[in-house]
Amino acid sequence: MNSDNNNNGTPRLRFPGFTGEWEEKKLSDCFTLLRNNNLSRSQLNDITGKAKNIHYGDVLVNFGDILDVEKEQIPYITDDVTAEQACRESLKNGDVIIADTAEDNTVGKCTEIINIGETPVVSGLHTIPLRPSSVFAPGYLGYYMNSQAYRVGLYPLMQGVKVTSISRNAILGTNIHFPSSLAEQKKIAECLMAVDELITAQEQKVGALKERKRGLMQQLFPQLDETTPRLRFPGFIGEWEEKEFGDLIKESRLSSKEENEDVLLTSAIDGMFLNSERFSHQRGKSTIGYRKIKRGMLVLSAQNLHLGNANVNMRFESGLVSPAYKVYTIIGCLPEFMAQWVKRDATKEFFLRATTQGASECRKNVVWEQLYKQTIPVPNNPAEQKIIADFLSQTDTLITAQSQELAVLKAHKQGLMQQLFQQPSK
Repeated sequence: MNSDNNNNGTPRLRFPGFTGEWEEKKLSDCFTLLRNNNLSRSQLNDITGKAKNIHYGDVLVNFGDILDVEKEQIPYITDDVTAEQACRESLKNGDVIIADTAEDNTVGKCTEIINIGETPVVSGLHTIPLRPSSVFAPGYLGYYMNSQAYRVGLYPLMQGVKVTSISRNAILGTNIHFPSSLAEQKKIAECLMAVDELITAQEQKVGALKERKRGLMQQLFPQLDETTPRLRFPGFIGEWEEKEFGDLIKESRLSSKEENEDVLLTSAIDGMFLNSERFSHQRGKSTIGYRKIKRGMLVLSAQNLHLGNANVNMRFESGLVSPAYKVYTIIGCLPEFMAQWVKRDATKEFFLRATTQGASECRKNVVWEQLYKQTIPVPNNPAEQKIIADFLSQTDTLITAQSQELAVLKAHKQGLMQQLFQQPSK
């Protein structure tokens, strides 16, 4: 590929044999606006129906730049009469579906449809379906309209605070850039599709490792209401001892009196991380009164404990967490053992048992005294605790390494997209 550092109506990186400036047109001159429906999730199912329905939530979260209908799971419309009505304007290959609502600036994310089979596909709630009025190479529009080259023009058009939206008229008023040569469009799309294939393969590696660990944890820890694991390391026998959860931990109420330590965040999926790793700003105005935490301490979320938001800090020597969390010193088992136990699927059920219904359907209130009295089986021999923790930690290391490779591939793709598409003039 050839590199061009000048912003002269062409991208910075081009495939050999292609020259000349790209075209710039109003989106309204290149697309026909289609109709969408307003069907909610409750009107869809994942099993069968006369039509498939693209919901804006799937565009934002589940679907990539290109939506291969043959490969991806797309919900069906449950009611046949409703499906027949929706199919009056079915989608075609090459159509672009834009999500017009989101909780952040991902609004405007889109997906391009390919490989529609016999089952009709329609555009659903909070989507803007567009049909190209001229021919584009398959895949080009999906990649271009999700690139920063195009999306930078959407940010000023977004409206809302808690929920962000963008109007159809605003979308239609944007400009798009593209090479007049279909061959060049095709080269760009094929290049990015090849990277996507690598990303998909890497995601499958990470997913397989996580499933392997999940299976190992089911075998290495006793099942709920059992006291002996189904898989033991050589040299360890006998039942594990039932201990009250409250006997394994001691709450720490040490609080910060100065703004001098790093703020840590905790999540059910990503574990513990620095605020600065995810956000460019401090989430609170002051950290005075935040809970102090050291390596090996347990953090429980009062709001999302039933969802698995419990972590042992094994990454950082010290730091602060929001006073919305409870912090504990682990006294009845090895911290490494507790770190693995809290991430089991079955532990979510353990936490759920100690909750009552909250103010909304998704909120639960933790009954702390009940939680502390619930029992869990623990190996009497610290050596067995350690060998279990070390073994699972090795799998964590593999997952981390493969996840880092995945992140590199995704960054490489983003870099390519910045180079392969014409950037808007400043």
